Amino acid sequence: NMYEKDGRSVLLTANVRDGRAPATDIEEYSGEKDGLPMTFTGLVAGENGNFYFAGGSPGTLSSIYEWNIESKGEATILSCSSSC
Repeated sequence: NMYEKDGRSVLLTANVRDGRAPATDIEEYSGEKDGLPMTFTGLVAGENGNFYFAGGSPGTLSSIYEWNIESKGEATILSCSSSC
């Protein structure tokens, strides 16, 4: 799930494998500390822990990114609205 907190986008993950039990292992990911742009939207899950989304910040162009939740490295720009 995604939401906004203090002007930044936040990705919220949780283990919900047992639909009868409360969610466990709840984690929040946002901003530079987690390798994500300030804002992002349109999150799509890919294979091997990869996520794809549109995002940016006041100082960067809107871009399409790839980010791996397992490595938590800096999101990679795949395409941008102008020359990157």
